[in-house]
Amino acid sequence: MIARRHEFAVLESIGMTKQQLKRMLVYEGMYTVLLTALLTSTIGVLLTYCTARGIAAGMAYMEFRMMWLPFILIIPILAVLSYLITLSAYKPLACSPIVERLREME
Repeated sequence: MIARRHEFAVLESIGMTKQQLKRMLVYEGMYTVLLTALLTSTIGVLLTYCTARGIAAGMAYMEFRMMWLPFILIIPILAVLSYLITLSAYKPLACSPIVERLREME
């Protein structure tokens, strides 16, 4: 968020409202959560299943059972965290004037 400070100032200077900018940032965060969920539910689950099943097969006292509940419960938590972190990082950024942010060079 801090690294993109100048980009946000340029977007605001050409007419994007703060509400639109916040909405854009929240959508970006949600897309990241969605991409994470898709990757972990496909590749991650496959790798975990193959690895854990192989380890459990080598131990006579261990039984492997794949449980989906932790995976399903973590997705809403990730979405809420993404939303809260995005808004809390944007709040101090929005307080400074656009002209000041435009003058800053990276």
